[in-house]
Formats: sequence, structure tokens, C-alpha cells
Amino acid sequence: MLNTENGALSTQIASPIRVSLYDQLTDRQKEKFHYLLPTIGDVDSTAKLVSLIKPRGTNSWPNVLGKIDQLVTASPNEMQYNNALYEQFQINQRYTFNEIIEIVSEVRRELHLAPYLNSLKASCESDFNRLFIVQNDYDVVVDGDKTKKLFLGVVPVFALRIEE
Repeated sequence: MLNTENGALSTQIASPIRVSLYDQLTDRQKEKFHYLLPTIGDVDSTAKLVSLIKPRGTNSWPNVLGKIDQLVTASPNEMQYNNALYEQFQINQRYTFNEIIEIVSEVRRELHLAPYLNSLKASCESDFNRLFIVQNDYDVVVDGDKTKKLFLGVVPVFALRIEE
């Protein structure tokens, strides 16, 4: 903005324009945003969620919709279990599969839920993945002229909390 008061020419910096995450979404992402907004209820959270959806894998559109559907239709006991799990996991903190098994089994024990007897890793991982958008965490190891990705764990980057 130019100011010519008193014949002097000076510039003033206009206040920065806040570009919302919504504005950065593609047209296709905006369709998903508007589809999810009534369920999620918060504009910023919905935009962040949509920005984390991937073309395939655990965080794909069909999988995220399935997770949300499970959370929306959860029974009161399932909601209590989900809320207890939310409290045990921190966003942006890495967890190994062994840590996830330990946390899930502890929560199940505290809530007097039946223990998982078979497929422990798969069952606990499923409970964890149902509640969060996650990213795998890797370390790159260089061995001579070969580069390998070493899996370190999973990081919950967004909690799929559905407010009642």
C-alpha cells in the first residue's frame, strides 16, 4: 500500500493474508472435504484430514471412510474403549508394533475387555489404525552403494475423533 501523506512516498506492508488449508486443496479434495464436513464438523480438522488422504493404503479414501463409519456407529462401550486408546497415544510420536500391542492390551485389561487370543499384532494394529491417520517412519541406511529403508514404527498424525 502506498502512502503519499505530506508529499512523502512510503510503503506500508499490508497485513499478511491467511491462506487456509482449504484453499490449498485440489478440486477433488474439496469434494471429499464437503462430503466429510458434516461428520467431522470442524473446517480446519476436516481440511487437515482430507490433505492426509492418500491414493492407496491405510490412509486411502475408502479406508478412511470405513474408519469414520466404524467410529460413527460405535456402541457406547466401543466409544469408551476408543476414548481410552486416544488418551494413551500421542499425535506425532512414533510407536513400534510392540508398543502398540502393549498399550492396547493394557487398555483392554483396564476396561475388563476380553483379551485378544489370536493374531495379537493384527488385532491391536487394527484398533490403533481405526482411530488415527498414520504414517510409517523409516530411517535410510546406506550400505556401500545400496540404500535401504529401515522401518522404525508408525506415527499417528491425525486423530479421527468423532464428536458425539
